[in-house]
Amino acid sequence: MTMIKSLFTVIVLAALSLRTGAQTVAPAGATNYDINTNVAVDTITVALKLDGIKFSDLKFTEPKPFSVRNGSSSDQRFFNGISFSATEHPPHVSLIVRPDLLDASGIYDVNLEYTVTATGKTGFLTFTLTRQAAVLAAPTVTIAETGCSLVSDQLLLRETGGKAGIRVAGLPPPGVPGIKKGDLITFAQAPVSIAPGGQQPIPLTIDRKIFEELPLGETKATMQITQKGLAAPLQVQFEIWNKRSKWWIVGIVIGGLALGFLVRHFLKDKRDYEQARLNAIDLIRDITTFTMRIEDPEFQSSVNTIISNLRSAIDGQSGANPADAATALNTATATAKTAYGNLKTTFQTTLQTEINAFYTLAGQLYDTDYEKPIRDRLNDATATLQQAKARLDAANPTLGTSLLNQATTQANADVVAYLSYSGTMITFF
Repeated sequence: MTMIKSLFTVIVLAALSLRTGAQTVAPAGATNYDINTNVAVDTITVALKLDGIKFSDLKFTEPKPFSVRNGSSSDQRFFNGISFSATEHPPHVSLIVRPDLLDASGIYDVNLEYTVTATGKTGFLTFTLTRQAAVLAAPTVTIAETGCSLVSDQLLLRETGGKAGIRVAGLPPPGVPGIKKGDLITFAQAPVSIAPGGQQPIPLTIDRKIFEELPLGETKATMQITQKGLAAPLQVQFEIWNKRSKWWIVGIVIGGLALGFLVRHFLKDKRDYEQARLNAIDLIRDITTFTMRIEDPEFQSSVNTIISNLRSAIDGQSGANPADAATALNTATATAKTAYGNLKTTFQTTLQTEINAFYTLAGQLYDTDYEKPIRDRLNDATATLQQAKARLDAANPTLGTSLLNQATTQANADVVAYLSYSGTMITFF
């Protein structure tokens, strides 16, 4: 009821203002302002345009706004998240905004009530604040048993939208099939802040006792991150590998000595197969760990193909003769290792080539011998060049190369346009 009454009051007062004259106080220039989510408190200055009124006759109902709405939503947190003060020289309003309270993405409609003391009339200074939505992404988290130890990646959260940061807190434990009671994976509950385009590793803790309940082989788990300020919830994938400790092989060999040559021969084949399977799993884990921070889509596609082929080889040996299965799996592992090595070498060479190309083009575009008119025309090309650098820094030569080519094309077009303009001016004079 309070929200409806406030909205009705705004409408009535606005109608009265239209009947008695033009709005006397309005923003001078922009009417929409972005909220900086990278700071705890954001200060926003709204310049004022005074029409037929002196600042000394103007009285704002400081320090809180009359109303704050995000779409159809009005929340006390929004109201508490804004305070302001008015200053005469030059006329402006200083907003103190708390992004942690204005935590829903979207456009906030803000009304500041004022009174003209000379006439007693009231009105509203109206403008909008925009909180951009953050976009989160995360690579698959791999957890594996190696010997008698558990090895795990950290959860790496990336903000990929580049327009808004996000404060992440209270991550839920992932849902793991086969776990009857308790949480296999837990996270530190301290909030972390991720800047626009930035990333933040999140440490995790694994319960060893619960881990032993998992079946041998791979178990997949998921976790959904839902936070205010996110464009969409994030689904994080987990790959958990439960492998027997390598000490079991010693016991099998000793027991085989007592069972005779035939039994020893069979167990040797079985051991060789299990070792081949472990080697294949370890290679998948090593490749995943090294490549998880590389952004390049073509490289990731090739890596996924190598891993997929090796996993198919692992799954395809079920029920086969142990000796034949071990040989086939060792061959598949060697093939995958060679393919990955060649891919890695080619990728690193390509990345370094494009980095060298960036520095060559940067040296040309930032040449201080250029006249200012030429440098001004190269602004678009230099902006594209900086985008290319960001992608190369993220190990993405595919997009980096495209942006370098775009920057080169822009620079050539800008120089040709300038020369054409200069020729026309010379001919004219």
